[in-house]
Amino acid sequence: MSVISGVVAGVAGLVAAGMFQHDFIIFPDYKIISGLIVLVALAVFIFFTIQRGFLFGLVALSSVLGTLSAVLGTLFRTLPGVGAGAFVMALAVIATLAVAVAVGVVLAVTKVKIWIMALVESLAVAVAIGLVLKVVANLSLNLSLTAPENVVNQLWKLIGAENISRALVALGKAGNFGLFLAILFAIIFVFLGGYTGWYSLSSDEKFAFTRGLIIALAARSGTTFEGSNLTEANFTGATLKNTDLRAERITRTDWSGGKEISLARVGKSYLQNANIRELVITKKSINQNFDGYQMRGVNLSGAKLVDASFIEADLSEANLIYADLSRARLVRTLLNQTNFTGATITGAFIEDWGITSETILDEVKCDYIYMHLPTKEDPDPCRKPDNREEVFAEGDFADFIYPLSKTLDLYHDGGVDPRAIAIAFHQLVENHPEAEIEIVSMERRGLEGDKFLIKTKTAPGVDRSQLSAEYFSDYKRLKEIPSENLLRILAQKDRQIRMLTNMVNTTLNRAEVEVNHPQAEPLRRGGKRVALIIGDGDFDRGFSVILQIGEDGALPSTGIPGRLDPNLQIPQEYQRWQSSYAKLGTHFRAMKRRETQVKNVSIGEDCRTAALRLEQSLNSWMNSETFHPIQMTLSEELMRTDEVRIIVQTEDNLLRRLPWHLWDWFERYRKAEVALGTSSYRRVERSTPLRNQVRILAVLGDSRGINTETDRQLLKSLPDTETVLLVEPSRTQLDKHLRDELGWDILCFAGHSESQPDGESGWIYLNDEESLTIEQLKNALSTSIERGLKMAIFNSCDGLGLARRLALMHIPQMIVMREPVPDRVAQEFLQNFLTAFSGGKSLYASAREAREMLQTLEDEFPCATWLPVVCQNPSEVSWTWQEMREIGQLKVQEVLKELQGAIAADVYLTPEDKAEALEQVQVLVIAAQNPTEKEVQRLGKTAIRYLRGMVDELPNTARLVGEFNRLLPKIAQLLGLG
Repeated sequence: MSVISGVVAGVAGLVAAGMFQHDFIIFPDYKIISGLIVLVALAVFIFFTIQRGFLFGLVALSSVLGTLSAVLGTLFRTLPGVGAGAFVMALAVIATLAVAVAVGVVLAVTKVKIWIMALVESLAVAVAIGLVLKVVANLSLNLSLTAPENVVNQLWKLIGAENISRALVALGKAGNFGLFLAILFAIIFVFLGGYTGWYSLSSDEKFAFTRGLIIALAARSGTTFEGSNLTEANFTGATLKNTDLRAERITRTDWSGGKEISLARVGKSYLQNANIRELVITKKSINQNFDGYQMRGVNLSGAKLVDASFIEADLSEANLIYADLSRARLVRTLLNQTNFTGATITGAFIEDWGITSETILDEVKCDYIYMHLPTKEDPDPCRKPDNREEVFAEGDFADFIYPLSKTLDLYHDGGVDPRAIAIAFHQLVENHPEAEIEIVSMERRGLEGDKFLIKTKTAPGVDRSQLSAEYFSDYKRLKEIPSENLLRILAQKDRQIRMLTNMVNTTLNRAEVEVNHPQAEPLRRGGKRVALIIGDGDFDRGFSVILQIGEDGALPSTGIPGRLDPNLQIPQEYQRWQSSYAKLGTHFRAMKRRETQVKNVSIGEDCRTAALRLEQSLNSWMNSETFHPIQMTLSEELMRTDEVRIIVQTEDNLLRRLPWHLWDWFERYRKAEVALGTSSYRRVERSTPLRNQVRILAVLGDSRGINTETDRQLLKSLPDTETVLLVEPSRTQLDKHLRDELGWDILCFAGHSESQPDGESGWIYLNDEESLTIEQLKNALSTSIERGLKMAIFNSCDGLGLARRLALMHIPQMIVMREPVPDRVAQEFLQNFLTAFSGGKSLYASAREAREMLQTLEDEFPCATWLPVVCQNPSEVSWTWQEMREIGQLKVQEVLKELQGAIAADVYLTPEDKAEALEQVQVLVIAAQNPTEKEVQRLGKTAIRYLRGMVDELPNTARLVGEFNRLLPKIAQLLGLG
């Protein structure tokens, strides 16, 4: 490489020198001196390469060369000679880089002295210059010396470049001065490359590019650990020169005393930072700044880190055993699984440091700590212990600091209501005895002392996030209750709640206020809605695709087009799988049995093999290059913690039948679930039902050969639910119930059903004599949807045709089985789905959980997880069980507001009677908000009786009598207090 770089430098020097010769400049068509452009560009390149590194020099060279050429070319309307100049620049860059790499690699790998390399390169320069000039001289002897243009033409034929040929001929005629100039230019290039190569082996970041090239080449001759797991490996004192350290993990690896690690290939790990390399080698850093550094997994055991700053650095999984962190700044430092055993952290600043329950603080040495990093606005560092004459006893610091990460912290941000806190906390303790919740402390927080924090101890392993969410849900609900009615509820409670209320009041009235630091922002609520709109096309021509992404319930914020390639393999693989699935011998919830059904182990294996082939074909299709922009956009716009519902909108029957959940994208996004949608949809205006429970119409159809009793028992056992069962009803009975004026939230059918092969329609079997298509129920179903029907579940076979027809009626969402379903699979899915859904999980999370739980049955029922699929109206939000249960709340408020207005306007009631009547209305408001609390419901019934008695005492001519008689039955019916 030294010889090659010398030759390149020599040729560059020749051409550059030739461009300054008289015979090159005097050509008639040259109106500018291109050699000056070369000189200026070279000067800029050399200057910036030395000052800022090779890459910066290259950028500067390009900018100057382009600018000068454009300006002078425009000014003189010609650019002859610029080609030769560009050639010189290119050779200069190549020569510099080649020399730099040659010098760097030789110095890194061998013990050859740099002067030997310089000698070799100088000889190469001389040989290159001599050979080129020899060629020019030979041509000059063969041609008339008075006709240099002939020599130029001959060279032109040899090398194919006129301006370069002119430069070389001009140099040949110039004599010794031209030769001197050529050698000078060549030596400049060689020395610039040598300088770059020499300094590339230092830690100067401006030479990072060339250092990377040099080390990558040098490491090929050394030991490699690429892809290895070097967790807790010991490289103490090792010489790491030319070693490939691009390991998969270097967590807690000991590099102390390592030699020449700067010449190792370290990849993207923390070792790429020179300051961190120096630290892990020397384990000494006094008053050094590591703010914001990624230092996950570093081994700093025994390190001297006095006064070091790690503000917002990541020290998770780090080994800090016996490290001295005295007065270190650990502000907002990530410290998950960090080992501080025996470390000294006296005087450290730990404002919002990120310790977790997995941070190890055994035997930590700490006399005192600072909870706040002083600023000009707030100079108080908040020392602990507060008494400056006091220090932590041995072991006290860990006991002091651990509760900050292991307690359940119930933080109330303003507007604190002690009575609501007391009732909500008591309810939490009663609901979760296994959590062993115990109050540790109560504290006022915030600069104004208007915040409130309850710290509680819990049993190990409990879900503190779930407990916190449940507590604050109850607390917010209780805060909305008027104070006089809250007092009424509180009066019915036991002495323990009243004591807790007094404790909260005492805490809030205490003079001492511990100032808390700003809390982290709450996690974003809600989920994402993704639409894959698959347009015209087929598997012969491919399909057009539009991706839309937005917040659930909002308009899309992102949209891009894409395409799915032609793929004839997918229809073939699907038909092969469907055929093998149909041959499985099992109890399907379909009336027609295929004659090919035979129970055979080999058939089950055939089905699994066909399923695997279809899955592979589907993923190959989805990972095609034309679909890649959509894949990238999904990765950029969605976080893996997002709850995502992906709606595949298509009219193609085969696309609707594909197992989209097997797309490997779903393996990375565990909170995502797929649904089918249509291209045509709209949102139906629905009336607000007068009820406070989830209403389910459960239709148990023809049960020949299957067992629907399990479905029946499950549907009857759901909480906060009014379930009406129709067992093998007639068409007239079903039609009548669908039109019920109170409306339904869920329609659930269990029994036999089928779809047409083209997926356009389907039918259900009501009893052993009647079957119905969806079209035959169109009017009744449309009425039911207008009265609030939000979901239909067809726990029966082959339901995509049913879903297609129901979608035309714009029902919000459905769940069907995409193929014939075994009886046991249908039962397990319905039970798991309704358990999760009624337990508070979203419809999509519940559907995915219930579908994946079917995997335990796949030894007996292959592809059971393929069967359930959600079908979604794209214009609708995804309803939750809680939203269905509380759908009547708005109606309650309207009716009670009417009642309050009628009472206030009545002329027969005394002021005292009006006040009492309005108080009873407030009790009904509380009853509406707490339908499951027996004590509140009892008070609601008392309020109804009181108001009815008041009505009876009024004259029949009083307007309030008519209003009471109109509104009270509605209220009693809605609240279930009749």
